[in-house]
Formats: sequence, structure tokens, C-alpha cells
Amino acid sequence: MREQSITRPWLIYHREPIELASGARSHWEIDGKEMFSDQRIRESVLDFWTESIVKRDFYSLPFLFLGVPTGGMRWAEVIQEKYGPVPAQEEAGTIFIVEDVVTTGRSLLNFRHSLKLASNVPILAVATRGDFRQPIHAWVNFRGLQLVEE
Repeated sequence: MREQSITRPWLIYHREPIELASGARSHWEIDGKEMFSDQRIRESVLDFWTESIVKRDFYSLPFLFLGVPTGGMRWAEVIQEKYGPVPAQEEAGTIFIVEDVVTTGRSLLNFRHSLKLASNVPILAVATRGDFRQPIHAWVNFRGLQLVEE
């Protein structure tokens, strides 16, 4: 299925546009699982998120990190390990939603809605690539990787 990796195994160009998990289409695929597998990227993302959380002193402990299935789940597990045991949702001081790649934000919003979380729940993402209009703590932004207009 992989056609060509440009310089990294997590950034793949396809001659023909592919459908992304969001339903959008693009020649460019960003593979969050491959990014997680790269220890340097994983540590850099976790350091960035930790710094983003620490900078905002209005987040209160204990933290609960909820990963959007399936891409955000492993990321949520490793950031939760940095902050201690998983509290019950009703006991969490701050709840964060964690996602690997955000394009339209559809799966993230559906996840938030399914858990009946407030619209201002902080979002941590490895990468963004679309025009998601909500504040997001993203390690990298790939807006230049165009989506294919239908």
C-alpha cells in the first residue's frame, strides 16, 4: 500500500489521492503509528506536551488523558504514565483529549461528544494538517500538505 516515503517512514506520498480517516482525501499520508514508533519523535512530542501543560498554570491535577481511538490511545497511555495513576473521570482535575493526527477534527469531536465532555477540553495532538478551528497543542503543523478538493 505504501507508495513512496519521502524522507521519513511516517510521511508518505501517494500518486493517487487516498481517503484519510477523517474522510478527506490527500496525496500525503501522515502515519501517527510510525511517529509513535520513532523514539526520538515520541520523546520530543511528550516533552512538548509537558511543556505546554506546565506553561498553563490553570490546569489542575490530577490529569486524565483520553486517547481518541485508535491513533490517540497509545499516546494517551504514555503521557498518562508521566503524570501518575489514571483517575476516575469524575475525579480528574483536568481532562485532556489526545490524538495522533488531526485533519478535520471529526473523529476528535465525535469522541468528545460520546463522552459528554465540555467543548473547552484541552487537546493534545502529534500533528495537525487541516483547518480545525479549536485551540490545540500540536507538536507539528502540516497545513502545507494539501487536501484534495472534490
